[in-house]
Amino acid sequence: MGLLIGAAASAQTASRIAYVDMMRAFSEIDEGRAGLKELERFKNDRQKVLDDKQTAIKAQMEELDRQGLLIKPEVKQQKETELRQQMLDTQQMFMNMQKELSQKEMEFKMTIYRKMQVIIQEIAENQGYTLVLDSSAGGPVVFGRTQDDITAEVVRAYNGRGGVATPDKKPEGKKKKGG
Repeated sequence: MGLLIGAAASAQTASRIAYVDMMRAFSEIDEGRAGLKELERFKNDRQKVLDDKQTAIKAQMEELDRQGLLIKPEVKQQKETELRQQMLDTQQMFMNMQKELSQKEMEFKMTIYRKMQVIIQEIAENQGYTLVLDSSAGGPVVFGRTQDDITAEVVRAYNGRGGVATPDKKPEGKKKKGG
């Protein structure tokens, strides 16, 4: 009889583990796709400005080379110095753009991950999971049964809420056993 009670007690405390591919979920949710497109537009706009500056500098350098010996050495040296400074300014602009893009991307992803975390917690609680792991590349999941992958449910619930992670709406999925 004691063995039966011990088995019942351990069955009640048994852990259920699920996993989510956060990278896949991020790329499949509507807000994630739209945000990535916006970041790409931002990057392309900034890149065009940089490309235009580089093209202008290159044209000025070619013009200076064509003038060659026709201009005074001190004038040529001054123009070369100005062009070098423009190139340095353009490189600095590129580094600032990269930093700004990285910052925007990080802030955007963190906002979505926080919203996903609320949804993941709700799904886990509703389905009786005690632990949910990230199975994205480099994540701790080496193997997981497909029935324990809740990525699609997270995406459906997130898109169903329009990206609003509020506990007043319950995510789609199985109900917790016994309730």
